[in-house]
Amino acid sequence: MFCNKCGNQLSNDSIFCDKCGARVSGGQTNNTRQAPAYNGPTNAQNSNVNIEDYKNLGGILKYTVIIYKYIGPIMFAISFISTSIIYIRTLHLISQFSYYGSGKAIAKIVFAWLFTTAIMALATILSLKMSKLIERRNADFLKTWQILFIAFIVLVLISGFATGLKSMISTLISLILTFVLWNIYFTKSVRVRVYMGSDEYLRNSLFNKNSPSPLQNNAPVAQSAGYAPVNQPVAPAQPVNPVQPVAPVQPVTPTPQKATEVCPNCGTAVYEGAAFCPICGARYDSTDNQQ
Repeated sequence: MFCNKCGNQLSNDSIFCDKCGARVSGGQTNNTRQAPAYNGPTNAQNSNVNIEDYKNLGGILKYTVIIYKYIGPIMFAISFISTSIIYIRTLHLISQFSYYGSGKAIAKIVFAWLFTTAIMALATILSLKMSKLIERRNADFLKTWQILFIAFIVLVLISGFATGLKSMISTLISLILTFVLWNIYFTKSVRVRVYMGSDEYLRNSLFNKNSPSPLQNNAPVAQSAGYAPVNQPVAPAQPVNPVQPVAPVQPVTPTPQKATEVCPNCGTAVYEGAAFCPICGARYDSTDNQQ
């Protein structure tokens, strides 16, 4: 075996190195030196992302579930009540003044009222369904959310008959802007992708079937999440050369040395040129010993 400190060749029964005096008992044997274990940060740690947290419902995605599960139905109820008040007042004003074509106007308002009520009921159902789909990691959640916003847009267009054109346009612009921002989050968020477990929610959507995976350009997180790119070109297989047999490594035996002196401390035979006793580790000076 060899000394771990200075590399000096030692006998198998040595406890201390006879050259530098370092303790070698319990060190490496069989003439092999192992590489130190790597304790540095992994790829996932270098990316400042805890991939295990992303596998649980959290962040903006968690608040999304809260909004669509609790706040959404409440807002729909308030919107239904306020819209119904507007329709009722409009019908009351028309009924007070009888004029040619007032019957058709009343019929249109009643139809718009009923249609608005149906859209709000549908939006409430889709909102509750979407929250459940996210909690269950169902790949249809993005498609359901996009259908929900389409229902919102139709609702705003129908409500424009009662609220006026200016109010409808401003509401429509804010709704479309909200849709774009949320759609970017759902299709680009690494958290959403890791939480869902696959890219299937993108492929099942209405508008993002061909969108790339959020993990495509995030190699450390992709490796931790087990992401395998789809439809990537595969390099041709290289020809495998036959493995040549490797000659067995012969163990290196220590070169026998002549014991010329005796350690004055423990009486062990000390080899020529040794500076320390290989058994007790005491410093050995052949000159002083001869004197």
